[in-house]
Amino acid sequence: MATVHRASRTIWASASRALLHVELEQAVGSIRPDVLVDLAGFGKIAVEVAVTHFADESKIATLRELGLAAVEVDLSDVRDATFEILEAILFRGCGATAWLHHPAVEAAEASLLEEIEPALAAARVAALKAKRALEAKRSLEYEQRSQAERERTDQQRQQGFDRQAAVVEQQRREEAQQKKTEQFLAAGETEKQAILVRWLRRDTLPISLYAAMPWKKTFGVTSAHVWQTALFSGLIHRRPARGLFVLTFDTALRWLRDRFESAFVDADTDEMALREYLKALVERGALVSRRQGYFLTGVADLASFESLQQFRADHEMPLPALADRAAWVSSAEWPQANQPTVIALVMSGSISLSGSWYRLSILQDNARAGTPHRMCEYADTLGIDPRTALEYLVRAGFVRLPR
Repeated sequence: MATVHRASRTIWASASRALLHVELEQAVGSIRPDVLVDLAGFGKIAVEVAVTHFADESKIATLRELGLAAVEVDLSDVRDATFEILEAILFRGCGATAWLHHPAVEAAEASLLEEIEPALAAARVAALKAKRALEAKRSLEYEQRSQAERERTDQQRQQGFDRQAAVVEQQRREEAQQKKTEQFLAAGETEKQAILVRWLRRDTLPISLYAAMPWKKTFGVTSAHVWQTALFSGLIHRRPARGLFVLTFDTALRWLRDRFESAFVDADTDEMALREYLKALVERGALVSRRQGYFLTGVADLASFESLQQFRADHEMPLPALADRAAWVSSAEWPQANQPTVIALVMSGSISLSGSWYRLSILQDNARAGTPHRMCEYADTLGIDPRTALEYLVRAGFVRLPR
């Protein structure tokens, strides 16, 4: 905001003055004013009467050089002048009269400038400070924008590196998986069985995964237990922990054919065997059928699946006794975030968690301070059947039931 400093001085107070002498068009130096008057108490004043032409800069400069005071009377709008009109214009108002030059004006201006110089100096200092502050602010803002731009560029570059690294890592994983798939495919039936046993950390293939088949040979192996265990291990075991829980018949069929040699003539037999096995997994609770050829994973892993079988075997046992048999898993085995959510979604039949099921799915490790039975009672207050709640704890991998 601009600051205006004002100062004024009266050189000659307005009033009526007596004319001591009047001359018309009397030469003064190189000019000839329209009227030259000698004014009491003031001295000589040139009077220019402007009707069609006004004093130009050249005449005003000459008046200044001569040190002659001069006024100009504007009669440009007066065409039919009478003494009464002229008297009104000249003596009853000052709107038509203006100073062209006064000898004392320059000295007065210099004196006024001297008076307001401290204020002007302070204003200049303040303006300089304001300018420097503005420049500093703009410099800081520029540096901040530059820094933000550099950080954004670095972040984008890093994101590019991260994406590239993620792509490379994904390719590495896919190549490693492809190599394992090829090695498993090339392995004989006995070797396949040994690989599965090592991977599941068992002494033998889990009997809970076996389902008898009416065909002597399916998916190129004499023991259906081998491909059944492979299917469960690859497409169900621990997949909810990664947020994966959808399975289709076609996906399962392609997955098995990538890992097991099977004669073309046995293709129909393989498909029928797979349908029977998926049906068996649905009956045992490992999968939940939604529509033809479409399934959801109903257990977190093999241990949860085996505990679920025990839960179903003891279904006639009173809930308090059954819950007392259940034991929390250790802190190290406590389910990860995806795992409880997936199983809660499957059991609730919902596409998103809210309300009671959500509160049950965010069960923390400190719940181990109580008993599973206590948690079932808590679920009852949420509107979830206590036995259903215990089944959820089993399926999601929070508790185990001894076999």
